[in-house]
Amino acid sequence: MNSLSFVRAKGKDKVFAVFNLSKAPQTVSFKEPLFLGKYTDAFSKQAMEFTQTTELTIPAWGFRVFVK
Repeated sequence: MNSLSFVRAKGKDKVFAVFNLSKAPQTVSFKEPLFLGKYTDAFSKQAMEFTQTTELTIPAWGFRVFVK
């Protein structure tokens, strides 16, 4: 396992986090409906929409956190 992602939700609020647990960049996709939707990057404030075809590249030992 080189990457880990999870969603935590309560009511209309949702946090979606993706972690790269390796020394090389990883490209990941999100097929489960739990991940799909419009989010805001928690740090850059950039809007992002996850669909069944979205791919995200995470740098070595990096992470991304999205909120809804």
